[in-house]
Amino acid sequence: MTLWRFDGLDGYPIGMINWFAVHPTSMGNWYTLITGDNKGYAAYEFEREQGTKHLMDRPRAFVAAFAQSNEGDVSPNICGPRYPCTQHKDFERMVTVANAQLDCARKLYAEALTAQPIAGNVSFAHQYVDYCSIQLEKRWQLNAECPTSTSSGCIGVSMVSGTEFDGRGVPAIKEGIRWGTYPKVTTLPELQSLQKEKPIIFPTARYGMSPKVLPLQLFSIADCLHIAAVPFEMTTMAGRRLRASLMTSLKELLPGVKELHEPVIAGLSNAYCGYMTTREEYAVQRYEGASTHFGPNQLVATCQQFEILAKTMYLSSKSDHKARSVNVGLNPPSIKGMGVLDYNIPVIHDGVASGSSFGAVVLGSDVLKEYGWGSTVKVCFHAAHPKNNLRTQSTFLEVQRWMPDCDRNEGGIWVIHADDGDTNTTFRWTRQGTFRSMVTVEWHISETTPKGKYRIKVNGDCKHFLWRTVTPYSGVSSSFTVVGPGAPA
Repeated sequence: MTLWRFDGLDGYPIGMINWFAVHPTSMGNWYTLITGDNKGYAAYEFEREQGTKHLMDRPRAFVAAFAQSNEGDVSPNICGPRYPCTQHKDFERMVTVANAQLDCARKLYAEALTAQPIAGNVSFAHQYVDYCSIQLEKRWQLNAECPTSTSSGCIGVSMVSGTEFDGRGVPAIKEGIRWGTYPKVTTLPELQSLQKEKPIIFPTARYGMSPKVLPLQLFSIADCLHIAAVPFEMTTMAGRRLRASLMTSLKELLPGVKELHEPVIAGLSNAYCGYMTTREEYAVQRYEGASTHFGPNQLVATCQQFEILAKTMYLSSKSDHKARSVNVGLNPPSIKGMGVLDYNIPVIHDGVASGSSFGAVVLGSDVLKEYGWGSTVKVCFHAAHPKNNLRTQSTFLEVQRWMPDCDRNEGGIWVIHADDGDTNTTFRWTRQGTFRSMVTVEWHISETTPKGKYRIKVNGDCKHFLWRTVTPYSGVSSSFTVVGPGAPA
């Protein structure tokens, strides 16, 4: 893990960002709720420890980013392949992977406080590259059996097989299918020759189903910290080779910089177009190799382009014959008017059961009077479609706690204890018939929850098809008491 700590000029902590390579796919595709997975959970916990509360206006809110790196072949499923019979353990396993990142981040963040501060100029180089036709210079033609350029984007047969650890795709297709495994039949002989071991299942770039013009970007802070932003999921070894290549270039360009740190790879940045493997990994044609769109030379072509970006950044202002200019005239194609579909179908009408109202508790589903630590509060409300208002920077639910206050006529005030962004709450929407909806709110009570009186509040917006207006509503459950250990679960 690489971590950067950011403090203001007055020494006040602003935030931190770290890069660690692991897929945020701990929760399987069976899980239909919104989740930040292991990285989101780690960021939430780190920010909470620093006092950040997202629903409260605070000019100095601390921001923690658990960023992605070259995670292409790094699975979070450390307990083995995922099966339907073990999916109930996904959340527990997700927390395990998140806590591993969180513990390391805490340690590095504390150590950074005593490290030598870095200050200096920020510079960058950016270029759009047509990845379908990158011509390799002589020194980058490392594989004699390969062509001297990249290829038009394609996906291989093993791509549709999925992965053994993180979820199968088409069950009948296995990973590792190479060109020549089956009879050599193709309708794209020239393209197939460029893709070498990958048996092409579909030429995605040719039909505009994957981008071919992609952005590469290099950042520099004080000439000693560098970020290489790539639009791919790079494997572990592919990332190592790119960092080593870029580090060699930077050492040649910056001989006077003593504290030159190893570059950081920021994966899936600015755009996305599949994976990137080493030549050896590509030849095996597992899922990652079959998802490397531009052929066996994709990695060395990327190393070549980052060398050009580094030279442009540091030599373009000098009268050095080694300096090169970057062709910035190449832009990605516009997708306006190209039949891009909007799948966000608007809500026509929200209805509610006769004799009830939006926000009312469903009969027979109200809360108990008492709950103990480790138990789960569950309550259902008559509701509308949540798509009417996504409540950005707000919340669909509130766990409210009663705070006594002698200065108020009511004797106290309800304050927010938890919301839909907390990891111990869930908000589930279900359709009831044609127009009616119901939401189920759950709150798991941890052992750190203060004892006292609580209630659950739901927020939403309903739409009537005659007036086409969206009207906000809210509703609350009965109050209940958290009494600590020993209460009903």
